[in-house]
Amino acid sequence: HIVGAHSVTHPSGGMPSLTVDEQIAEYEELEKYVLENYGYKMYLFRPPTGAFSEQSLAVAQSCGYRSIMWSFAYYDYNVDEQMPVAEALDNAVGKLHNGAIYLLHAVSKTNTDMLGEFIDKTIAAGYTFKEYK
Repeated sequence: HIVGAHSVTHPSGGMPSLTVDEQIAEYEELEKYVLENYGYKMYLFRPPTGAFSEQSLAVAQSCGYRSIMWSFAYYDYNVDEQMPVAEALDNAVGKLHNGAIYLLHAVSKTNTDMLGEFIDKTIAAGYTFKEYK
């Protein structure tokens, strides 16, 4: 697995809502924690809320990160408002495409329940899963 950075505080306005110094502190604090506790150096970053600016992308890059975005996401992060499994599965499978990057939040029971079948249907449709480099 690849572990990527996502921020420490998850600012609701995304990284552009922070000063440059605050952005750098987000990278440094998380990087230090992961390196000290797991011996792992992260190099990928997914911006909170998907919000970014030229400046925030440049700050990420200057801190040694490559920013990545997703091509599929849905309202799955609110544990009190989960989509039915069959609907979520149809939605996810219906959006398959070459190079897809899916954002599926781990807190979603729907995602947990559909993941095995989603993987099976993705492979059956001729797609493969690869490590993002």
